[in-house]
Amino acid sequence: MAIGVVSGCPLRALGLQALAEAEGFPLAWIAPTAAEALCRVRRQPPAVLLIDFALPDDSGPRLLHALRQEGIALDGFLLLADPHPAGLALAWKAGARAVLFTTLPLPLLRVRLRAALQGTFSWHPADRCRAQVWWIRFGEPWAALSPRQRAVALGVARGWSDKEIAQALRRRPTSIRTHLRWLLHRLGLPDRVALRRWVRSGRLDDPYIAPLLDLEDPPWLGEDRLEAGFLQK
Repeated sequence: MAIGVVSGCPLRALGLQALAEAEGFPLAWIAPTAAEALCRVRRQPPAVLLIDFALPDDSGPRLLHALRQEGIALDGFLLLADPHPAGLALAWKAGARAVLFTTLPLPLLRVRLRAALQGTFSWHPADRCRAQVWWIRFGEPWAALSPRQRAVALGVARGWSDKEIAQALRRRPTSIRTHLRWLLHRLGLPDRVALRRWVRSGRLDDPYIAPLLDLEDPPWLGEDRLEAGFLQK
């Protein structure tokens, strides 16, 4: 059963290759980006994909979601270095078979990886519960906001004044105050202090988190440009 590794970190990719091959699972290929992985999966689909959550050109959840939308059947595991519920929630929503924490001690990571490759390792009930709770508390409310309201909320989370947010968004301060009033009402929060605390506690100001909350329309991965170059190799 061949595996594919998608990681922008060469050392991590080689380490995963060594661990997998030590357990008797050959490596199909290593891809450093989401776009190249998509090309390789289409040409040489492995049985299992090990995908870094953070990739240079896109995210692991976006890649896994795109593969599932294309109907490509494989087991996908996301590799997380941070056990924050936001990462768990996005892995769960993208359809990951489970997550593997790269910060685990090597012997335990080896055990989890072996179980994953054998098809016996899936979501731990506690991790699934944390993911679902985060999604209800943060993911769904954030996705329900308009793009402008999200931008205002991020400005508030950075500690900006209405005037500073208005300058950044090229809007009038009165417009910013209107957006702020409506998003506070929608989120059920009393003031901008509570909004700032809410955004930060959910890590919605993390550039790898907020853009992923709507996985129904994954962004262009640039695979058309890569496909032409890859086929010439």
